[in-house]
Amino acid sequence: MDEIFDVVDERNRVTGQATRTEIHRKGLRHRAVHLLVFNARGEVFLQRRALSKDTSPGRWDSSVSGHVDAGESYDACALREGSEEIGLVPENPPEALFDLDACPRTGMEFVRVYRCRSEGPFRLEPGEIAEGSWHDPDRIDRWIAASRNDFAPCFLAVWHRFRSPRRLAGMDLGGSSVKAVVVDEWGGILWSRRVEFDGDFAGRIRDLALEADAFPGPRPRSFGLAAPGLASDDARSIRHMPGRLEGLVGLDWSGYLGRRVRVVNDAQAALAGECWMGAARDLRHVVFLILGTGVGGAAMVDGRILRGARGRAGHAGHMSLDPDGPADICRTPGSLEMAIGNCSIGERSGGRFSSTRAVVEAVRAGDPQAEALWLESVRRLSCGIVSLINLLDPEVVVLGGGITAGAGRDLLDPLDRFLEEREWPVPGGRVPIRTAQLGEMAGACGAAIRGFRD
Repeated sequence: MDEIFDVVDERNRVTGQATRTEIHRKGLRHRAVHLLVFNARGEVFLQRRALSKDTSPGRWDSSVSGHVDAGESYDACALREGSEEIGLVPENPPEALFDLDACPRTGMEFVRVYRCRSEGPFRLEPGEIAEGSWHDPDRIDRWIAASRNDFAPCFLAVWHRFRSPRRLAGMDLGGSSVKAVVVDEWGGILWSRRVEFDGDFAGRIRDLALEADAFPGPRPRSFGLAAPGLASDDARSIRHMPGRLEGLVGLDWSGYLGRRVRVVNDAQAALAGECWMGAARDLRHVVFLILGTGVGGAAMVDGRILRGARGRAGHAGHMSLDPDGPADICRTPGSLEMAIGNCSIGERSGGRFSSTRAVVEAVRAGDPQAEALWLESVRRLSCGIVSLINLLDPEVVVLGGGITAGAGRDLLDPLDRFLEEREWPVPGGRVPIRTAQLGEMAGACGAAIRGFRD
């Protein structure tokens, strides 16, 4: 029977359904997936299309390619087509890389391209595939240069984009420094810098933007800037930044730098970075806490980073744990930030300690008063985390920031004990706690990918 596919408009919105034959005959826009399967040697598996195929018969193509059925998601299609065409059982779910717009070169298909790893062996569907084999990517480049007509047109578009990833730039504006990166769209960090401020914040960022442009190769296609506080609705400036870098509030970064700049909250940017290439990679439900001078926070639900009506969503550091406690910088009484942030350690220790690092060092030296102070701080942190778990039901909670990095197991071990006592027990087990993987560059990397995707 003739397959039924969704028909979509120029923005990839479903407008109806039609048979495969009608879609191809009329040149209607529809959807497809391509999957590139790599082995441990870095070779990619290519298939040669069967001579009975109605498009590009006998030409070499991606490891797997196929149409998205009516009502089917891209992700489900990638798994189904892999199983049907080559009997693929991937080690991990295929990773979505990029999308191609519908055009004559793609056969009027909106194509989502995936990558996965497998060593085979494969079971080739004879009605779809004449043969298949592994190839070194450099050899494919030479083969295409010598004989383009050996390949299906859509594969040529896929391979060109895969082998020529676009460059993205991102910066993270901190209280005393700025971090900058140039990355490719697959997550490879090509260039990075960390520069201390000397008072001219905007000028230092402008200089770093010029350095990013001057890095050998194509100029970055997009630019993202992470900063504490709330971004404006048009994402061109910092609208509100309580008590920090007040001189930068309201500055139109797109106008100042002479390019389109996407401004995003620093914690939301760091979460985007960790979900893209760090501790929460490929997850869709994540709570992220940055334990440092204050407590930054961000949350992802159903694959979308929460922003809220005014940009305040996810600011977990300003949730109240004690209505009678001292107010924090956002006027929240007894907040999570005041319970464990470095900004309140002097007050919490009665003036004995000036930094959380000093408290942890005293704990390691066997100081009982420091241990009591530290365990109370971690206990309060656990109360905040279980509240967030009950509210947002994440797959994982990621902890980053200087306190997390400096305390290590002295934080994670007691936190695990407190969470075991307090977390709501449900089928499926406890929510894992992970430490951030991107370090101080998480915000810059996240700003880069947010600027690109937005």
